[in-house]
Amino acid sequence: MKTSLWIACVLQVLSAGAALADPRELKFGALTLNYDDREWNIFPSEHVWQLTRVNQRIYVPLRLETKALGHATCDALAKAQLPERLYYQHKRSEITVAGLVSAKVTSWTGCRNLTPLGVAVCIPHKGMAHLVTATIPSCQQPGQSITSEETVESLLGKISLAP
Repeated sequence: MKTSLWIACVLQVLSAGAALADPRELKFGALTLNYDDREWNIFPSEHVWQLTRVNQRIYVPLRLETKALGHATCDALAKAQLPERLYYQHKRSEITVAGLVSAKVTSWTGCRNLTPLGVAVCIPHKGMAHLVTATIPSCQQPGQSITSEETVESLLGKISLAP
């Protein structure tokens, strides 16, 4: 009885500590991504951030990028993130991210082995395109997850307009 009570107390303390962890913020353009650094590794560069899951069993590389829209449409920019040498049969849909109507394009590869869908989302705001992309480099390097669309959707729910 005392042992199980002690274990219950330890578990409660551990779970309370996990709940109190501060989320990290990554600003890209006019948007902010709130993330848990116990779940995501982020590798920044000048205008592009690469995200990978800390748990390598569900490795899905994600890319965040901001660029000027110019004369391009968000549909065209999202589709361009999925290279035609690897992806075909693009499917377009509209989603709302941070209160902004955004273009989402998914596409299957022509690979014979099981590979995740390619996913690209373009979030337009004040003349800028904020791109969130999950792709694989080739059929020989498919990553280790078939859930990239769900991973991207989960991440999109953590994006807000920067104050």
